[in-house]
Amino acid sequence: METKNNTTSPDTSAPSGPSLELGISTSLPFDPDFLTKPVSYARKAGVALVAAPALSTNLAPDRKTKEKILRHKANIHLVDFGAIRLFARIDGSGDRMTVKTIDIAVELLLYGDSDHPLAHDDVAQALTRVQREIAPLLAHENDRNHIVPGLAKRSEARAAWRHIMSTVTYMHTPLHECYNVAHPDTGAAGGATRKLKKLGEKGDNMIITFESVKVPVHSEDTGSIGDVPGIRVAVSLRGTEMIRRYRESGGTARIGENFRLTRFAPSAPAAVHEAIMSELEGVHVAPSNSSETGHHTRQSHRIYFGDHTHLCRGAKKLLSGNRQHKEKEA
Repeated sequence: METKNNTTSPDTSAPSGPSLELGISTSLPFDPDFLTKPVSYARKAGVALVAAPALSTNLAPDRKTKEKILRHKANIHLVDFGAIRLFARIDGSGDRMTVKTIDIAVELLLYGDSDHPLAHDDVAQALTRVQREIAPLLAHENDRNHIVPGLAKRSEARAAWRHIMSTVTYMHTPLHECYNVAHPDTGAAGGATRKLKKLGEKGDNMIITFESVKVPVHSEDTGSIGDVPGIRVAVSLRGTEMIRRYRESGGTARIGENFRLTRFAPSAPAAVHEAIMSELEGVHVAPSNSSETGHHTRQSHRIYFGDHTHLCRGAKKLLSGNRQHKEKEA
């Protein structure tokens, strides 16, 4: 037997804001002394360099000529592995190293924990820390305003947001109970399993990843910690889709031949994440027991993520409990 309802119901099991990974594109030459003696230079400058830069080479096509050339590059981690990651290119002579991208894991940078909940002003604090750590490594003092997008004059902008990834974990929801998950801008999930579903392909401007997780929960009754099923949903935006979603809360500037995102409001990632979740399509099918017959039944709901909601049978129970409470008060 199967019963059907239109949507699942609001619940507050999602955190107050998503965790964030931010990507910046820029062009900042390092001080030559940092290239030759990175560890001692960083120590004297008071920069939290995790380890000596990891150098590598590869053959890659030139953008203009399409001819394959040998490129030298480096990955540099500051504060902690993955907290602030700089990708740099080294010119053919080996005398000049330039930062091309900066990737920031906000929670890891501020709290040393990628699952730590974010406060309202944490993004601003993280970007201040990013500027403080990177500026002493640069060749030119004035380049400090080109580390974080939006600090330089609009006509002089070099730094822009390259990607924004927001992640929220929704509790009490086994991923294997979700079917035909899709989004109008990505289509249906490809290569889905019971533990992972992915909307969009590598290189797309929007990718949504659903991962089955176990969420540790503390019981006030027993004092023990147990696990409940959940879904970790990551939304990665870049390019035109990122600009479209964030432009209203921020701003753009012309960098080179294109307009790039240079500003967004601190509250925007949560709002954008919720908006995209509310556009999802699919069905959540959950088992339940019929109180009348005692037989096992299945209940189907249209998948819905919106303002701090999740697609779980617990949400339906919460709503029915609230209704009963209101009826008693009436």
